[in-house]
Amino acid sequence: MNNIEFCKLFEKSDFYKKYSDNHPYYTDCIMKYVFGDDSIKRVSKLRKKEIGINSYETMHKWNVKVMKDFYSLFLNNNDVDLETIKKMLGFKRNEPGIYLDPDKYFSYKDIEEKFKGINFSGDSLISIDRIFKRLNKFDDEFIKEYDESRKELVFFFPQENGGINICRKSSFNDRIEYTLFDIKNYIENRPSKMFNCYSKGKTKEWLDIIKKQGGFKYLVELYKINDVFVKKIEGEYKIFDIDVNDGKTFIEKIPECSYFDKEWANQKYYENIKSLLKKYSEKLTI
Repeated sequence: MNNIEFCKLFEKSDFYKKYSDNHPYYTDCIMKYVFGDDSIKRVSKLRKKEIGINSYETMHKWNVKVMKDFYSLFLNNNDVDLETIKKMLGFKRNEPGIYLDPDKYFSYKDIEEKFKGINFSGDSLISIDRIFKRLNKFDDEFIKEYDESRKELVFFFPQENGGINICRKSSFNDRIEYTLFDIKNYIENRPSKMFNCYSKGKTKEWLDIIKKQGGFKYLVELYKINDVFVKKIEGEYKIFDIDVNDGKTFIEKIPECSYFDKEWANQKYYENIKSLLKKYSEKLTI
């Protein structure tokens, strides 16, 4: 099927009919950025207030709804390759698509009141890209995985060029337990792998405030991660080894760099992260 035929197929779909009338942002994105429709000079804006998008939670729920419609009203009836699906969703490129990152809608108001002048960005641990690597498909199972894995945003770090969110990927392959262990080392004046990152303006300012407010204990309380990612043992917070995830094995040191070369999307680690996110979500509802 060539691009013109595929475009016509999309225009005839129930998804196109439903969203071109009610939420043309989505159909505009696909027509302009996937099919190259030059007649669309400017993509329609998504009327977020009208549909009640005002938080991480509401954006996440809306994403799930739109992805379910995209699958059931278009993809389920047509043979579309995965790379094209990714383009339509808006992954692997700079142009917008069906998926909208809910991290941008997380409210940091209460947090930023504690840290005046510092802006934050969130980290939900399991990215859309990792879910694709895990499942290598887009269907009901993918949408369910997305819904369960990204329901809560747990961690946030100061927005900064070369900040923690960037450095922890290159240093620890996004493994949050070693990020926490390294931050704890820095706060408690021990050698840390990401020391240069912690020395940057807003990041250092953030960490200095945390030190003054009670150190790593304050960070644990800020994230609400006690008994999920860490545990208090004899007055000290220990960080769980997520690779093991038995509730009693803790990080004692940072391993050799080669340890972090492993791709964790297809390993037990991925499932362990999911179980901890579920535990975190359940803890918030108590």
